[in-house]
Amino acid sequence: MSNTTSQDLINVLGPPLNFLLLGVILHMCFHAFCLSMAKIISKLVFKTETGSLFLNWIVCAFNVSAIVNAIFAFTLTAVPLTTQKSCFIVNFLQNITYHLTLIIFDYLILFKSYIATRKSSVFAIIAGLASLNRLIWTIADLFWSEGSFEDETCSLLQNALSGTQYAVADIIIDAIGTLGAMHAFFAANAHLLPLDGIFYHVMKENGEYCVKF
Repeated sequence: MSNTTSQDLINVLGPPLNFLLLGVILHMCFHAFCLSMAKIISKLVFKTETGSLFLNWIVCAFNVSAIVNAIFAFTLTAVPLTTQKSCFIVNFLQNITYHLTLIIFDYLILFKSYIATRKSSVFAIIAGLASLNRLIWTIADLFWSEGSFEDETCSLLQNALSGTQYAVADIIIDAIGTLGAMHAFFAANAHLLPLDGIFYHVMKENGEYCVKF
């Protein structure tokens, strides 16, 4: 009886909570997109923005991809998909935007760490190999994982191997980006600089991007 009650409670509270979370994500991504576009327009048109134009384009791409991914996720949750074909297509598109969002975020981490290491060729090679590994497992997951329509329910059949490996690839990229930034930080004795130094502002900027994400 208790199991039935718990399942009924999940069925009742699950959809509203999912929609609430989806709304929060869409709001945050759209807000960050607008801020980045404002900086891009300010730099291109009014010549008043001093930030990196390239980084702002990356942030815009990330947020657009995240918004599209959230829309596909909403479709899978709220729109009844009644055929195997529609289930497969929507899951495939959602999986593409999901991977694209993560890859753009990984690239942003590696790019900023590459700049922090003063464009180290060693770091560039390591980051390139890590990115290639992530891309390979992305392609594998797109082929091996697919939407399945059974018992009037559409769901994604996640391949265990590719699902594990692309997650590991993301962790490796995060570790490389963190270690690269830490190496550059301590190699330049930045921890001894005052708070108004350049590395303080780099760290502050990284924090602002994390808030946006």
